[in-house]
Order: sequence, then C-alpha cells, then structure tokens
Amino acid sequence: MSIPTFIDIEISDQTSELRAYLKELGAEISAENTEDGVKDLRQCIEASNVCWKEGGPSDSEIEMVFNGLISLLLMQTEQSEDLIQLFCKNVSQFPKGDKKCSVRLRILSNLFHGLPEKSSQKADVYLSLLLLSKEADLASMVITDITQATKVMIELLGTYTEDNASQARDDAQRCIVTCLEDPNTFLLDHLLTLKPVKFLEGALIHDLLTIFVTGKLSQYQQPYPRGEPT
Repeated sequence: MSIPTFIDIEISDQTSELRAYLKELGAEISAENTEDGVKDLRQCIEASNVCWKEGGPSDSEIEMVFNGLISLLLMQTEQSEDLIQLFCKNVSQFPKGDKKCSVRLRILSNLFHGLPEKSSQKADVYLSLLLLSKEADLASMVITDITQATKVMIELLGTYTEDNASQARDDAQRCIVTCLEDPNTFLLDHLLTLKPVKFLEGALIHDLLTIFVTGKLSQYQQPYPRGEPT
C-alpha cells in the first residue's frame, strides 16, 4: 500500500492519490475524481475517518494523510470555512479509549499554524484544539496558561466582521464562559466590543456578561425571572 506524498503535483492528482489510498484502507469512496475540486476534497475529508480505525495506519502514515488534506485546504478558496469545520470535527471527535489523541492534536496544530495569521477560521481550529486537549487530558500539548489561551481566543474572535460574526456564535459563547470561569479575569468590558459577542445580544449568556460588566450583585444573583427555569 503506497502512502500519498504531495510534492509539486496538480491538486486533482493529489485528491486522486488520496482517494486511492483511503479506498485501500476500506473507505467507501470512489477511486475517481468528480471534476469538482470542493466536492473531491469534502469526500476525502469524510472518508479519512477510516484512518482512525483500530489496527489501521501507523501514526506517521495518518499524519501524512491529514497533512496532505491540510495542504489542499490551504489552497482551497471556495467553501473553505465549511471544509475546515468538517476537518476539525473529523479529527477532534474520538471514541472512548482512543490512543491517537496526541496525533490528532499535532494535526490540528499543523492546520492552525498553517492558516494565515489574520484568518478568522483560526478560531474554530484553536477551539477544537483546546476542547480536544481538555477531553484527552493533554492540555500540556497546547497552552496550559488559561489567561494566554483566553487572549488568543479573543484575538481570533476580533478578526470577524459584521458580515460573518454569526458564524462565530458558538465560539463567542465558549469564549464568554471561559472568561467568566477564569478567577484571574476581572475586566470583561472588551468582550462586549467583539462582533461575534454583539451578535449574541438578547441571549442569556450575553445578559450574564453584561451584568458582570455593568450590573449589580443583586442582578448577578438573580439573572433569571422568578419561576423561570435556568
């Protein structure tokens, strides 16, 4: 079984090699490209789940496959956000007893560092890294300083605009929760200026943040109307 390596070859040839390799591993994927680059890449990402099966490829082989997918993602301009989210979901979700979590973290880290510095998609990748490291008890492989981690999340959320702020709704919620749970964070005013956080106006999590920033203790102690479930 030959492992796909990508050095100065056409994108269609890269996806073709990936298809062939994944099919050899047992993935349900056609060996032929569809002539639609986005569809080809999506199908390869979906089929790459086969790499995580017990008794499958070695760690180095897995990383080679996913680094190949990363190289294709970084060249993709259409529907890149959806593809990156699909990639993160594939890599970060692992079954109980999985022994490949360190490999998963390295793959996500490669994608994170490969994206442009100002890319808004870095937020999704970074949060996937944090959640995976927490669930796998491998936080030392990412960032152990919660203050530094929070700073990175806020910087990434700051790259969103009014046009795409809605796409970072879940990320903004996680960022607020992380900041509220951090005993060393006292100033939260700046969160209210972030476009994705502004998009949450009217939601209970945004109300709670507003209470922390501008409200009184009595409001914090009773953030919900009497009789209304929390």
